[in-house]
Amino acid sequence: MVLSKRWKPLWLSVPILDFHQDRYLQGKESKSYSDFSNFVSATILSRGLHQPIKNFTLRTGDDCPSSDVKEWLKAAKKCQVEKLEIWYPDSPVPHYIFRCTTLVVLKLYETYFEAFSSVHLPLLKTLYMHYVQFINPQFLMNLLYGCPVLEDLEILHVYFDDSDLGSNDTSFNDSPFEGQVKSLSNLVRAKVFFHLAFHIPVKAFSNAQFLHLNKCDAGIPVFPNLTYLEISFKRHSLKWNLVLDMLNHCPKLQTVVFDIRLDDDEVWPDPGFIPKCFSTHLRKCFIKGYAGVDCQMRFARYVLQNATLLRSLIICSRYSQNHQRKLEMITELASYPRSSAVCELLFK
Repeated sequence: MVLSKRWKPLWLSVPILDFHQDRYLQGKESKSYSDFSNFVSATILSRGLHQPIKNFTLRTGDDCPSSDVKEWLKAAKKCQVEKLEIWYPDSPVPHYIFRCTTLVVLKLYETYFEAFSSVHLPLLKTLYMHYVQFINPQFLMNLLYGCPVLEDLEILHVYFDDSDLGSNDTSFNDSPFEGQVKSLSNLVRAKVFFHLAFHIPVKAFSNAQFLHLNKCDAGIPVFPNLTYLEISFKRHSLKWNLVLDMLNHCPKLQTVVFDIRLDDDEVWPDPGFIPKCFSTHLRKCFIKGYAGVDCQMRFARYVLQNATLLRSLIICSRYSQNHQRKLEMITELASYPRSSAVCELLFK
């Protein structure tokens, strides 16, 4: 734009805008936040409605006033933004982005939302929320239900203002919120990690083909489309009966990954049944964090003895450098009988 006047209007038609405050100010001691703010405002507010924004990324610091963010996001909404990514720590984000009818991808990081009345995201297919805070779980559910064609969902450590949540192992249906949990009908992939005890029942994700969870609850529905399941549990949140019950409700499951950290005193309960997928579709099983404790060995034996179509059991050991310990665990696992004649035991 400085070298040629004809670029003055042309550069405003660039469809991808990525504003990163720290990156903009890096190595520029003479510049401050006001320089960054002026640059963003000049770039966005100079565009006409006939110059749409395809991708808009905004990553700001603590010194960014909410009035600036509101102005920029309002302008992006008018320019029919399709992909929106926001990093805005410790300050409320304007909730009118939940009524941006052109959005296809929405990614929220370290953001906070006050109460909002409605959600209308008819085209949204991808929704990521990492370290996002809401007033209470009802607003989170309203957001999910306002995305009728949602396919890809990530919820990693969502927090709530309600002080009662997190004190016990509660789910959405355990609290006096409006309605019951419904499944997201178009969901293909979901990765859902809740930091506190509160969690949404897995019923909401029952239509997914690929699912990664860190909590599991009773009343498990059928997962008619699920082919890949990854379960990550810490010791105190592990409930073996629920894990196996969930496997029993996944008739098409082909790959299962267990990332379970256990201590020596953990007990493997004999479930008394074999999940249906063990004899229908299950081909590959991963066990991460394997330390050779009694409970893990019993579980590995259970898989080898009952998964009749299993092609590979992959053990990912904690002892990557201790070759003697790895050899002992390999010898132990190799001695277990296998119901699948083609099952290969791999150790990493």
